Amino acid sequence: MKFGTTLRIDKKMTIGAHVSKNGGYLKAQDRGREIGAECIQIFVQSPRSWQSPVRIESEAIEFRSESTLKSKKILPMYVHASYLINLASPQIELYKRSIAALKDNLNISNIINAAGLILHLGSYKDTTRKDGLKRLIAGLNEVTDSVDTDVPILIENTAGQGNTVGREFDEISGILSELNEADRFGVCIDTQHLFASGYTFESFEAVHHLTSKINSTIGIEKVKCFHFNDSVVESGSLRDRHANLGEGFIGKQSLALIAGTPSFRYLPLILEVPGLNRSGPGKTDVTTGKRLLKKGINLWDLRSL
Repeated sequence: MKFGTTLRIDKKMTIGAHVSKNGGYLKAQDRGREIGAECIQIFVQSPRSWQSPVRIESEAIEFRSESTLKSKKILPMYVHASYLINLASPQIELYKRSIAALKDNLNISNIINAAGLILHLGSYKDTTRKDGLKRLIAGLNEVTDSVDTDVPILIENTAGQGNTVGREFDEISGILSELNEADRFGVCIDTQHLFASGYTFESFEAVHHLTSKINSTIGIEKVKCFHFNDSVVESGSLRDRHANLGEGFIGKQSLALIAGTPSFRYLPLILEVPGLNRSGPGKTDVTTGKRLLKKGINLWDLRSL
């Protein structure tokens, strides 16, 4: 059931953050505003447990009603799908459960008018990549055939550890080309995953190489948002380990360059950093993100003079 037009991000510099939904959707909105975020990302269920979709859906419907009455100034929300979802899994029970969970996540994203549902594609475990991709594509097609919504599913690139799917843009492009409704999909690029998978963006030339690669595979227009994170590990490590902005191996200069490039500067940059005392992104982190974005825009604009 469609609840209305999906919230879109205005063409402006946008720094967001992942926040807790504890206490409800309105509380998550409050947390975002308190730290200066211009959009937020949430889990609609515990990311590591299979929760009752009935309770989760009732909370979403209540939010839609309350938020309409309370305030029309709602921060755009992105939903991050459960980490348990694995559409490439060879385990039949897990595969079926993953499809059902993604349908639930997408349905709830529709109810709360989310700007996008961000998804980790999963791992093919002890089977072949080819077989894993077949399962994945079939699962995604089943989900879009079942859930009618304007909310896009945003495929997130991976760091490449183990048998995960989605490290390379060529692979993501291949997946998109096999989907029945490819126009309902986009991509969320995680800077830490990108760095860990072997890409660097420490110079104008490196960022240009990256954007050219993206454009020649998935297409720049398919990139809808970023996860804006530094990295605890070095480039090429293939490990998913986030650091606060400027405190990792990517560093402030590289983060500024990728954020400020004309290809991406108006896309939402969502922080998934540890924050102070590992309590999640805070006001300082959001402020740092805004400064890096402005710095990056200035660097690119000065280069073009």
